[in-house]
Amino acid sequence: MVFFGLCSLLLGCAMAVERCVAITKPFFHAAIITLGHVWPFVLLLFSLALVLAVLPLFAVGTYTTQSPGTWCFLPIHDPQSTADTNLALAFSCLGLTALTFSLLCNILSGLALLQARLKSHSVNAKSSVRSTRRASSTSTSLFCSLDVEMMAQLAVITVVSCVCWTPFLIHILVMQFNERTSNHEKDGFILLSLRMASWNQILDPWVYILLRKAVLFRLCCAFYTQRHSARENRSFAESHREAFSLQ
Repeated sequence: MVFFGLCSLLLGCAMAVERCVAITKPFFHAAIITLGHVWPFVLLLFSLALVLAVLPLFAVGTYTTQSPGTWCFLPIHDPQSTADTNLALAFSCLGLTALTFSLLCNILSGLALLQARLKSHSVNAKSSVRSTRRASSTSTSLFCSLDVEMMAQLAVITVVSCVCWTPFLIHILVMQFNERTSNHEKDGFILLSLRMASWNQILDPWVYILLRKAVLFRLCCAFYTQRHSARENRSFAESHREAFSLQ
């Protein structure tokens, strides 16, 4: 649990940083972030998570069975030694730091993509007037291009990661300094937050599957078709009302 939980958070943070650099500083990304630099960094993240996970096996901290007896983790609520407290704090702080960096990098990436899209849209708006059919296809491609696909994926993945992992990590952090709640309340909340954290690994692939360009294109086409038909119905109703008033 410690190893795989930290790996997913740290690798997600590394992917967010790499994506942000690629979008905001493409020339720097092409020159510096190469396979020769990426693999050692990924191995470093794996090693960091592995070291923290195996420390209790060398008598630095302990693992205990958590309620309802189906999973093991660092002792969060039980009386702890200094090593147990430090390990729990390290897990929580590393996870929250990775989440914070992922959130900031994804926000910067989304803003950069949005700024580029708005700039491109303003340039297209100043160009020569096209036919209605051409404008309709341009508008559809405007909202269904790759940068819009990436913005949608970034927004949803950021929300999913924060919602799934934040309760679990904050609860671990708070419980190192506060033990005034009952054991039943503690066990119920930690089990719920653990399930939410496990949902993150399930939901992330579906975000990429459902928010693909083809799916977004269909949604955009359906949206524009519905809006166009509603506009036609409204104009037909207004013309019919005017003709009736003239009679």
